[in-house]
Amino acid sequence: MKQITRRWPSETAVPSKATLHRWLERLLPEGEVLREGRGTCSQPHTYQRPGMEMQWQENLLAKLIGPPEERPRRRKH
Repeated sequence: MKQITRRWPSETAVPSKATLHRWLERLLPEGEVLREGRGTCSQPHTYQRPGMEMQWQENLLAKLIGPPEERPRRRKH
């Protein structure tokens, strides 16, 4: 949750930890967010939007080797 609150837009007030937790819990059954981790100190819950992992991978690749249109094409054998 610290990661969420750190990135919260500056033009709006950051919700309390309890409020943010309630919002995330409401979104889980609807499939709007995914949760991983056991919720313990050693394995805290982490949340993400479905499908965002692919977007994050693309962003990482773009930072490392450039946007898709600038990447070298693979040769077909």
